[in-house]
Amino acid sequence: SASRPLRDLLIDAAKTPIFYKTNDGIRFLAFLFTISPSFIQQLHTSIKTIIPGASAQIANAIGEVYFKAWRSCEGVFKSNIEEQCIQDLMLRGIVANPNLPKNLKIFLPIRNLLKVLHRAKNDRQAQAMLAKLYEPILWRHLKVANCQVRSNAAQLFYDAFPVEDPSLQLEERAMKYEEQVQMMCELLKDEVPEVRIVSIQGASLLIAKYFQILSSTDLNKLVKIFVVDLAVDASSSQVRLEVLKGFKHITNTCVRSHLYMKKILPKIW
Repeated sequence: SASRPLRDLLIDAAKTPIFYKTNDGIRFLAFLFTISPSFIQQLHTSIKTIIPGASAQIANAIGEVYFKAWRSCEGVFKSNIEEQCIQDLMLRGIVANPNLPKNLKIFLPIRNLLKVLHRAKNDRQAQAMLAKLYEPILWRHLKVANCQVRSNAAQLFYDAFPVEDPSLQLEERAMKYEEQVQMMCELLKDEVPEVRIVSIQGASLLIAKYFQILSSTDLNKLVKIFVVDLAVDASSSQVRLEVLKGFKHITNTCVRSHLYMKKILPKIW
C-alpha cells in the first residue's frame, strides 16, 4: 500500500535513540501510539530492539514514551498499551537472564523505564493500572525456584511498593498492604544471599521513605529481621555489610528515625 513506506519510517523512528534525547522526540513517539490499535504492537516490537544495554537516560525516556502514550489514550488503545507493552516489559524484566554481555542485558533498562510508572504515586489511575498488571505475574515470580527470577521480581516489587489499587475498599487495601509487608519479611529471609541482599537494599529504602507511615508493628517486624538474622548472617559477609549500609541510609536520609535507630544500632555492634 502507499502508506507502507511511511509506516516503516515511523517504526524505524521508534528504535532511533536520538528521538529519546529531546522532549519533542518523546512527545512524537508517544503520539505514534494513538494512530491505530494494531500499530501499537509493531511500535513496541521496534522499541524493544534498543532496550538491551540502554543507558539510564534512554531507558527513562522510553518509560516516558509509554507513560505519556498510556495517559493520552482510552479504550482499546489504552488496554493494548497496558497488555501488549507495559505488562510485557514487566514479565521480560522479571525473567531476564543476568548472565549476558552488558550490551545484551535487559533487566536494568527495563527496571529504569518502569520506574517512570512506579514514581507516579499521586496518579490513582496509574497505581490501579500497575496493581492490575502486576497481579498475575509479580507475586508468583517472587516465590519461584529460580533465585535470579526471585531477585529480579523483588527489585521491581520494592520499586513499586506499595502495589495497590486506590479504588479498593479501605479494608481490602489494608489487607493487601499487610500481605506485602509479610512478603518483604519472607524475601529478607530468602535462602539465597543474593536475594537477601537486594531485599535489604529495597527494604532500607522503603523504611527511610515511609518511616512516618509504617506502623510500629510493621517497622519493628522488619528491623528485627535486620538485627536478629541478617546482621549476624554467618553465610554471607555481603549480607552483613548491606545491613550496615541500610541502617546508614535510614539515619542519613530520615531525621525522624534517629531516636528509634539510637536504640537499635547498639544491638548490632
